[in-house]
Amino acid sequence: METEQKQDEKETYSEEEWSGDEESAVFVWSRAIRRGTVLLGVLLILTGGVQIFHGVRKLEEHQEQVLGSYELHKEGSGRVHLLPNRLYGDAWREAGQVCASSLTDYVELAFRAELNRKDTETMSVTGYGTASSILTGYQISGDSKKTVYEQSEILEKQEAAVQEQAGTDVVAFTLQIRPSEYLARAEEADRVLGGSVSKSLTVQFDGSFTVSAEEKTVEEPFSVLVEIPLAVSGSFYEITLPQPETVPGQITETVSQVRPVRWKRVAAGAGGILAGMVLVWFVLWMTREPDPKERWERRVRSVLRKYGNLLAAAETLPDSAGKSVVRLQDMDSLLQVSEDLHCPVLYVPDENGLPEQGRFLISGEAVSYEVRICPESSPLVEGGGPDGGR
Repeated sequence: METEQKQDEKETYSEEEWSGDEESAVFVWSRAIRRGTVLLGVLLILTGGVQIFHGVRKLEEHQEQVLGSYELHKEGSGRVHLLPNRLYGDAWREAGQVCASSLTDYVELAFRAELNRKDTETMSVTGYGTASSILTGYQISGDSKKTVYEQSEILEKQEAAVQEQAGTDVVAFTLQIRPSEYLARAEEADRVLGGSVSKSLTVQFDGSFTVSAEEKTVEEPFSVLVEIPLAVSGSFYEITLPQPETVPGQITETVSQVRPVRWKRVAAGAGGILAGMVLVWFVLWMTREPDPKERWERRVRSVLRKYGNLLAAAETLPDSAGKSVVRLQDMDSLLQVSEDLHCPVLYVPDENGLPEQGRFLISGEAVSYEVRICPESSPLVEGGGPDGGR
């Protein structure tokens, strides 16, 4: 604590220190609130500008337009024709049934691929199909299948034909395959190789449809594979067919269009700019920061709100002449002294209820203790309002 003698003359504050702008604004706001409001206004203006920019700029949208749709269906069927025998009453064994190689005459395979157009007036279709046989000799090495030789032969080829019902294009084959002929070729290959390898016969049906609509063209390939076991005489086999499959398709083209002005976004942007300008104008012309006197009054009022029930208002303060005057740094220290000395903290309220010259006093027998809140003082109480003295 700092000890000094009380001077007789009172401290006074000049008119220039207390006076604010005579043409002051209507509202008194703190510097933080004014800056925050201006920042909000600037953000609204910038956001509104961005909204208007996005609302008026040209945006090109790309959409897929369907010119035509269709379905591609492919399937294969098969059965085995038997040599005359006394065991079976029927001359045919269907695919999936066990057949004896010694009774096999030929294998009949039927392949079919059709493309059904859903938009018959705008679409045109061409196509072809090919049936081939593939004789393969191979060797099993571990988990892999190594090809030793492969012989391919085109059995039949045709163009797509339009069925009586409009909008359907078909490629179809019916083949008769004699396994004995291919087995003989494989045995001849073994003789050429000088050893025997595993053998397989695959009949492949493949081709493609070309679908056109409004100068757009797509290719739709198809393929069906059926393996015919090459069983030696005295063994048995069966033929497994793939499942029928239907695949939908479309012919599309990309259409570009420019979006018109988005007036709702433009209106929202204009509203944001207007609101931002009003906020900035309001802060600059209708508000001001508190002057020194108002800042002092706010500080003193905060002290009265915080410690008002611990303070005593008096008409005059006791004379401190001949006493030592200890000027304390903050109100907490003054109140602690008041509690220790069992003396009240006094102040003289002015016409506004504020302590004259911001002075609070404890008058002891030999020592007086006081706190003064002056306009140039800094806040001295942590966590509370400014309530310190010089």
